[in-house]
Amino acid sequence: MLSLVENLDRENYEPVVLSFTNGPMIERLTNMGVENQVLYTERPFDITKWRAVKKLLRKEKIELVHAHGTRACSNVLWAA
Repeated sequence: MLSLVENLDRENYEPVVLSFTNGPMIERLTNMGVENQVLYTERPFDITKWRAVKKLLRKEKIELVHAHGTRACSNVLWAA
């Protein structure tokens, strides 16, 4: 994720990172000036989070979604 964000063409894309856990990656993204949000869940297919994910995608006008891992993929699939 960090490599993707670091190498993203910022003239064409503004990265917004949603994570389902907090940790060193979030701290590094913050230090890089990348907008990020944590929507904590330990479970894949956590339907209680789907509405919040969809709301974020609409609010930020997200056009491209990259999801890595079962938890991320299963919790953004419905919303994206």
